[in-house]
Amino acid sequence: MNTAAKILPIAMFGGSFNPVHRGHIRCMSVAHGFALLDLIYMVPAYISPFKQIDMADDTQHRLNMCKLATKDYPYVEVCDLEISRGGVSYSIDTVKQLLLQGVLRYEGADVHTELIEGFGTDLENVDQSGCGYKINMIVGADMLKDMDKWHNSDVLLSMVRLIVINRPVEFEAKKVASAFEDALYIDVEALDIASADIREMLARGCEEELYEYLDKDVFSYIKENALYGCKAR
Repeated sequence: MNTAAKILPIAMFGGSFNPVHRGHIRCMSVAHGFALLDLIYMVPAYISPFKQIDMADDTQHRLNMCKLATKDYPYVEVCDLEISRGGVSYSIDTVKQLLLQGVLRYEGADVHTELIEGFGTDLENVDQSGCGYKINMIVGADMLKDMDKWHNSDVLLSMVRLIVINRPVEFEAKKVASAFEDALYIDVEALDIASADIREMLARGCEEELYEYLDKDVFSYIKENALYGCKAR
């Protein structure tokens, strides 16, 4: 890892967001203030490498719901990079694109050109030594134990500073490696719900319970489009 890398004040927050709920928004809100971020890219996956369901048919709905849920958060930009790219969504590919955009924005065209000349148009030649710059990546603490299973994880970790939501009580010693030395750990009041639980509740018609977890405009969108087994209104 390149410990001298400059960290840009932007972050990537990826996920299925199927559907997006208040827990996702809370994580971004806390990370924004804690890490002094200018911009958070919320990136819905086209097909997640860690989910056993095909979400490709729901991409536009998921994208629309993310936009509805973040309309009052000017520092969040819903990004369709992975949906536009198609296929399995690997974070390393998205990070490279967002990093290049960040360098252009904060460091200028000359530095942006130097990076491309040194590491390739898509930063395809970056290795685990890094490229001198990083963006932030917001992840849940439960993801750390499997970080080494992510696609090109060594290179990915050379290009991001992790913002870890809810630090685990204990880490295996081998997991507290140099890759995580510059990570930020944030305690966020947990929302005891997952998107899978929300999908199940929608299918069962448990509407009253869902107002706690879903933005009202997102909930209306779900009902209007009869998503997740919910009856159309």
